[in-house]
Amino acid sequence: MYGTRYILRFDSEKYNNDYKILVKEKDYTGQAENKSLGTAPLIRRDDSDSGISGTSLELAIQADVDGELTSLYTVDNKKFLVELYRNSVLVWRGYVLPE
Repeated sequence: MYGTRYILRFDSEKYNNDYKILVKEKDYTGQAENKSLGTAPLIRRDDSDSGISGTSLELAIQADVDGELTSLYTVDNKKFLVELYRNSVLVWRGYVLPE
């Protein structure tokens, strides 16, 4: 079971879309925290060089205090689930792979 840990929102003025990103943590039961995105909020990639294509989502979360996001750096590839919504419709889902 995943609980929402962070909520990130931004609007696309060019396309008039409302985006919401939920970062969910496995077994998390605390209060969700609203966070801000960095200057380049989001990059979604479709890695299609064969019949099966993977996707990725790159985002920058703004830390207000040094070290507050260190929990995202984990060896458990399924600890954090990320969901991207455009105008309240789920358009992408994947797991955090910190680098």
